[in-house]
Amino acid sequence: MADEPAELVDRGYTRGTAIAVVVIVGLWHSGNDLFTTLANWSSYRWPYLVAGCWLVFAALIVVCAWYLLRRDARIPLRWLVLGILLADSLAVDLCNPGQVLVQSNWAWGAVGWLVLIVYWRRPIRGMAGFLALNAAMTLAVLVPDGEFGRVGVSRWMMIVVGTGALQLGLSGAVRALRTAAGWAARASAAQAATVTRRAAADELHLARRQRYEVLRQGAADVLAELGYGADPTNLRMQHRCAAEAARLRRLVVETDDISDPLTHELRACADIAERKGVIVDLATAGRVPALPVQVRRALTEAPIAVLAAARSEARITVTVGGGLVAVGVVADTQLEFDAIPEAGAVAPADGAAEVESFRDGDRLWVQASVRIDPDPSPAAAA
Repeated sequence: MADEPAELVDRGYTRGTAIAVVVIVGLWHSGNDLFTTLANWSSYRWPYLVAGCWLVFAALIVVCAWYLLRRDARIPLRWLVLGILLADSLAVDLCNPGQVLVQSNWAWGAVGWLVLIVYWRRPIRGMAGFLALNAAMTLAVLVPDGEFGRVGVSRWMMIVVGTGALQLGLSGAVRALRTAAGWAARASAAQAATVTRRAAADELHLARRQRYEVLRQGAADVLAELGYGADPTNLRMQHRCAAEAARLRRLVVETDDISDPLTHELRACADIAERKGVIVDLATAGRVPALPVQVRRALTEAPIAVLAAARSEARITVTVGGGLVAVGVVADTQLEFDAIPEAGAVAPADGAAEVESFRDGDRLWVQASVRIDPDPSPAAAA
């Protein structure tokens, strides 16, 4: 089943923002943190430990980014990753005696960027809790340090608020962006569905009006004449009634969902003649293509008129080939085709059928045909 539009938009925005955050974290660590480590190498208590912390941090960035971008999954062993990050931050704190709040102590502010990746698909409150724990741990290291005091605590609070606002703000903005994009996608999908339903309703209404016009022009006129006193025993009136009954049957089956609607409609029309005792035979030659309703009606109008006038037997043939679809009827009838008023086929234009007729003794042959685009052959398609 196809994905919902909101899911597609959420997936696109999630991946786009994830790539942006991974790039930010990678550039920050490879640029700012690496430069800071090298520039302050001599001031560290254990410089090689700081270098090891930088490498561990870089390895965690690679692993977490791989899970986020390649597998689109949550980071496994989350608590182990967070524990390593806290240990990394504490180690760099301890390597900066008397300088906890200076630039050389890069870890306690940088770990928040990686935590943003770890909590990418998790509630933001978990990330806020980790940042608070990391800040409290740094404050605990600061207490025995010479920097502790009103100035030191103020600087600590400034750094905590500054880095936390950036990291939590970015995380919240990403979540808000995805939520807004999902709302917009759902609203757009709902509007598109409404437009589609309205178009379908308009099309259905138009089809019903067209069907009503067909009924009004045919069956309603016959019923009105009968209501005004027309003789139902009159042969011409019986022909008209039979023809309109066949057209009604054709209208009923026009909406059936089948592979060959033309043959299906012809069988329904033949049923009216069979009810009068006429033996009807139906044969097809060739694969009948999909035809619009108007074309099928044009092809069946003349056969309906001949079937209504048949006395004892009729044969219907559907032939497809050479870019032509033809429906022919042979029936025993005393009436000439031109004398059957119900045979008012539309003149050949705009896809209407071209009608031919021929009489041989007591048999009348009538054929309605339309031109179609022939199916392209495999050689032509190649």
